[in-house]
Amino acid sequence: GLAEEWDDATWNIPNVKFNHPEKTNHPCQFPVELVERCVLALTDPGDWVLDPYAGVGSTAIAAVKAGRKAACVDREGKYIETARRRLHVSGDGETSNSKDRHPGLPTFRAGEDLQASRGVVLECRSRARYSFNRGREYVEAHYPDLLTEVFGAIRAVDS
Repeated sequence: GLAEEWDDATWNIPNVKFNHPEKTNHPCQFPVELVERCVLALTDPGDWVLDPYAGVGSTAIAAVKAGRKAACVDREGKYIETARRRLHVSGDGETSNSKDRHPGLPTFRAGEDLQASRGVVLECRSRARYSFNRGREYVEAHYPDLLTEVFGAIRAVDS
């Protein structure tokens, strides 16, 4: 009935709070599973996922897990460094966040760097004042080919 359909259509994803296994130094972090569902629903394997407010890299992790590439920018260098650590694979073959604490994250070969091998671009864009327009200018200046590809895909869907 309707109750079962509602249960099937409802996403039950815990918020990242102080005791959540994915918790990092970011005050407004969201779980990888949340963005992973969006990435899977809205992109195809090999596509680029652009996150101009990357924070600690949840979008990049979701993109990599789903076989996508990610271009992520944030104004806070400390968050980009956390994102790099989360994406980098340590020498034991596990992600830097332990598999026990994060059963949803994949295991990669020992020493493999996700940023290099999976098409992930992480950048810090610091400014004393931040505006949406300057963020747009930065992305347009540094990723024109990616934007052309993204807008071309949007035009193809719209036509």
